[in-house]
Amino acid sequence: MVTAVTLHRAKAFERNDFARIAIKQLLKQATQHRFELPAFTYMPDHAHVVATGIATTSDLRVFISAWKQATGFDWSQFAGGRLWQEGYWDRHLRAGGSVVEMIDYVVQNPVRAGLVDDAARYPWTGSTIYTMDEMISMIKFGGTKVPPSR
Repeated sequence: MVTAVTLHRAKAFERNDFARIAIKQLLKQATQHRFELPAFTYMPDHAHVVATGIATTSDLRVFISAWKQATGFDWSQFAGGRLWQEGYWDRHLRAGGSVVEMIDYVVQNPVRAGLVDDAARYPWTGSTIYTMDEMISMIKFGGTKVPPSR
């Protein structure tokens, strides 16, 4: 999981038109660099991305650098100035760890921040492999994509 923060905590992703551009760029870079995104969310002044390499050539540093560079260029064209702080924070999944915990953190982040009362209502959360309903089910039912049978 990667967290990238905007320069001076600028609320770039409160702007719906730019948030759409940023999501398109994230998806494009993930495809080009061979990553699946089990979950991502753009908060007003930062982004969380859960990324899984799907090829032996997948390189997280290269992917994140390309994503930040591309969205930074888009921002400079859109509003002028730099978009991102230097670097990013990352948390790697350890053996025996659960990607569902990372998905939960990302999906519920807008709720914890008070932006929405229901994660499904936040427009800037998504995944390249799951629907929002599937992510919420995984969180709710402990890692399965559907509720357990009774």
